[in-house]
Amino acid sequence: MKKIILIGGLFIAAIFPGKAQHSKPAIPPTAKIVSQGKKSPEFTTGLLGEITPVSVDLTWKPLLTKMRVRHESENNEKLGRIKAEKGLLKNNAGAKNQDEEPVADPVVVTPVVGANFPGNTNTGYSPLDNSIAISNGGKIVSVANNSIEFYNTNGALTYSNTIDGFFNDPEITSVCDPVVIYDSGADKFIFFAQECSGFSSNTALLICFSQSNNPNGNWWRYKLTGNPVGNNTWFDYPKIAVSNNELYITGNSFSNDGVFQEALLYQINKNDGFNGLSLNWQYWYDITANPFTLLPVSYGQQGNYGPGCSTVGAPPAYHTEYAFSVGALNHR
Repeated sequence: MKKIILIGGLFIAAIFPGKAQHSKPAIPPTAKIVSQGKKSPEFTTGLLGEITPVSVDLTWKPLLTKMRVRHESENNEKLGRIKAEKGLLKNNAGAKNQDEEPVADPVVVTPVVGANFPGNTNTGYSPLDNSIAISNGGKIVSVANNSIEFYNTNGALTYSNTIDGFFNDPEITSVCDPVVIYDSGADKFIFFAQECSGFSSNTALLICFSQSNNPNGNWWRYKLTGNPVGNNTWFDYPKIAVSNNELYITGNSFSNDGVFQEALLYQINKNDGFNGLSLNWQYWYDITANPFTLLPVSYGQQGNYGPGCSTVGAPPAYHTEYAFSVGALNHR
């Protein structure tokens, strides 16, 4: 069963210029509002600096591996039971009815390999937390745990470094959960990682915007707090997406002893980031359905959609999936 959840119940039209290619899917007028969230005031965070990628030795690729503390929910046992029940229901639903007509075997298509080459290697963590983005021009950015690498279309390595070396902030001593996306509407890359000590006093979101479609060129870098609510929590399990004008980052907040508190959604003006300006942003919190994880959804093809962004999520204690919609960031 799927239900619609409207965050804040508002759809705010953007008043700043953008390159809209597609419209966001409309919420059906018959949709029932089953939950709402709160929207923060709008904040402004200054540019932290500029990154000029200077690769470490591309032959040896030295990498300092740091240990990571991974916290889990206190409801792991309950989550396991729910997953097992869902798996059983899925298997039962998939069983063929004897009265059904036989279905022809699908046609087997053998893919053609155009090019292949060794990619970014495991840096000692589990899970690998790998992510990859490929531009229209064939530029490749690959991240895995604490490593970031750039390749051209033929697989030639053009840059390699640790993520903390790439971001170059002396206050950040532990990073994890990197994510990279290619924004086809802007023809640029966005890179994300989080501070990973697992303490509210250190938690931070590390965000970089490429200045061009060439990742070997310069990047703008920013750092946002991972505890925007100010309730002694830290940020984990990030997901990111883009719309016509904005970057969306979702994640779960945990107490310092590792207990899940709530899901958060950051809404950021991506054009500020691409132009090296101070970032205008806000966040959504106190979502009454208490979803364990939110997933913002990009367009998935060439270009973007908007205004705002569609997001899905699932509270851990229910057999229910939710789809909700966030309006555009309201700039003054």
